[in-house]
Amino acid sequence: MIAPFVKQVIGIDASKKRIEVCKDNAKRLGIKNTQFIYYSSGSRLPFPDNFFDGIMAASSIEQTPNSKETLKELYRVLKPSGKIRIYYEALNRYKNGKENDIWIAKLNQQTCKLILYFRNIEEEYAIQYGLTISLSKEELIKLLGETTFNSITIEFLETIKPLISKAQFSKLQHPSGQTYTRWLKEIGFKKNPTNSWRS
Repeated sequence: MIAPFVKQVIGIDASKKRIEVCKDNAKRLGIKNTQFIYYSSGSRLPFPDNFFDGIMAASSIEQTPNSKETLKELYRVLKPSGKIRIYYEALNRYKNGKENDIWIAKLNQQTCKLILYFRNIEEEYAIQYGLTISLSKEELIKLLGETTFNSITIEFLETIKPLISKAQFSKLQHPSGQTYTRWLKEIGFKKNPTNSWRS
């Protein structure tokens, strides 16, 4: 938690729900030097040039429509002497058979969400399909037999098709440490970044 060590913290998010959760948490914890702002992901940040002394971006840059353009915006609003800290998920951790994956989330007693991941490590992107299904998590697992990526066949999808109430798709960039380093230099950051994560 950084709030006790700085004059003010401003958090931004493209999720109105997350903004409300952050506000509630700050109030519950008695933190008074915070402000949380909703903005549309990928749009110009609602701050003037050279505004921030420091920026922290945790698993967020890759969630925007264009990661490099997001870095350019962060550079714009950061003071020349400011620092940026980026936490990101490198796809290399999914090498050797984990590139394609499945996850099942319980939404309520009668509904779950089946999420399928396709990760292209070399081209630094991930595709995610989310299917909201009118089955409990336990019922879906039983129907699958085994919760592996290979158990999601065309035949299985045809079987559950009448139970799918919502389908979502997203494709996200997942830059490696080398790509982030190159972009940061191209954008104008002066110091060489340090990277504590293998990517």
